[in-house]
Amino acid sequence: MTRAPRKTLLLALLIPGFPALASSPQFDVQAIPVPPGSTADTPVVISADGAVLGGYSFIGDSSHASGIYEPALWQGTQAQILPVPAGDGGRVRGINGSTAVGIVAAGSSQDQLSPAEWAGGQLQLLDTLGLPGGYAMDINSSGTVAGVLTGPSGEQPVIWNGGVASKLGLPAGGTSGEVFGINNSGQVLVNAITGNVSTAWVWSNGMYTPIPSLSSSSQAGHGINSLGQVVGSGYLPNVEQPVGFLYSNGVTTALASFLGSYGDDPVAINEAGEIVGDWNGPLGDRAALWVGGQAYDLTTLLPANSGWTLESATDITPDGVIVGQGLFDGQQRGFELTPTASPSAATPEPASLAILTLGATTLLRRRRR
Repeated sequence: MTRAPRKTLLLALLIPGFPALASSPQFDVQAIPVPPGSTADTPVVISADGAVLGGYSFIGDSSHASGIYEPALWQGTQAQILPVPAGDGGRVRGINGSTAVGIVAAGSSQDQLSPAEWAGGQLQLLDTLGLPGGYAMDINSSGTVAGVLTGPSGEQPVIWNGGVASKLGLPAGGTSGEVFGINNSGQVLVNAITGNVSTAWVWSNGMYTPIPSLSSSSQAGHGINSLGQVVGSGYLPNVEQPVGFLYSNGVTTALASFLGSYGDDPVAINEAGEIVGDWNGPLGDRAALWVGGQAYDLTTLLPANSGWTLESATDITPDGVIVGQGLFDGQQRGFELTPTASPSAATPEPASLAILTLGATTLLRRRRR
């Protein structure tokens, strides 16, 4: 899971320092349950009512194929494996409270992808417009699903209504596009790809609005909330390491970073403006929280001697509950964090100071799926 370190260059524009622990723990942590025979669990999203979705990796038994991910739903201490065709795998990417969406993966190498929807525990494969496949990434409160279809020209952004697909097209100059979310207003977060360059856009009502870049380099959006705020990663001028950004009210602002970071990767933002993701440094990947203009290593905000090293945070609810993946006593596990004190109310030193607001256009590494 650890990314290969990039060439280290401290961000000269930042004043870094790791957060000191607050006087009391700021999050309680619990492990996501793993069924017998599974090698790992990978929570991806959490709904407002606490349902967690993602996938399990099975080592194989009479009921499960060996070495593939199967889509899963957790509620409290109960785990449910969502149905897929025999021998196939899958993962869940989005939920609107009653319906989950994601991917069904077929073939010996699990590389034949189909967009999928699960409602009432039943699987429905979504319309592909005759193209070879695709995947669903998110679903909003109206039941509109956003994702991509794959074809000869690459990935093409689409939405599904009632299971029927409609292409969104691409911004001028884009040759393919990735979708990373849809909010309750129907705004879709799209990264348009041209060669090795990515630009972030918000699609709404047939129109694309560009997200200003931090520099002339690439950037990619990874999460959008119901207010239309977007988080992702981009590059500051003359700096090699990617930093996180927040796009709000037409302005893109760089997020605070960490001492020795090889790259920061915010992936989700709630309506309170709390942002989660991960950063990569000398110790590998570490789960991160950005709030109040500061960056926090989430492992340092747990009770002492918790046994956890939190490696990635993948989603956050309106109430600040966080899910992700990490190591518990050296074993890969999914986690759920419940806030016990607001990070903004504690007194840690900032991980770094937020900097610069800039505009321009034009990526970054493509996000891991």
